[in-house]
Amino acid sequence: MILTDTNLEQVRDYVGSTPEDATLYSFADAATYWQEVALRVLQRRRADAAAGGSQASSFSLDGVLSVGLSKVDISSLDAAIADLLAQIGALTGAPSGATVGRIRRPDRYR
Repeated sequence: MILTDTNLEQVRDYVGSTPEDATLYSFADAATYWQEVALRVLQRRRADAAAGGSQASSFSLDGVLSVGLSKVDISSLDAAIADLLAQIGALTGAPSGATVGRIRRPDRYR
């Protein structure tokens, strides 16, 4: 896809000022929608946070204690990722995962 200035601003609304524009344009080459570009960045950030990558700090006392502290709020990343997935699903017509059906009680057959 061709990432327009408007699309770039929409991606930046989700991912902030990093990574640089060149990286976003390269991600857009393999994408159909701008949401997929933002999703790719956020999924990488979540993976880094879950693995304790560059967004973590640690404190240790040799032989006594070692503590790793993440500086990233994983729940907010999860919410943004879910939002982008829902937008992509709406654009592609994919089911949202919600099902509709009649609920019946076994003691009442009406």
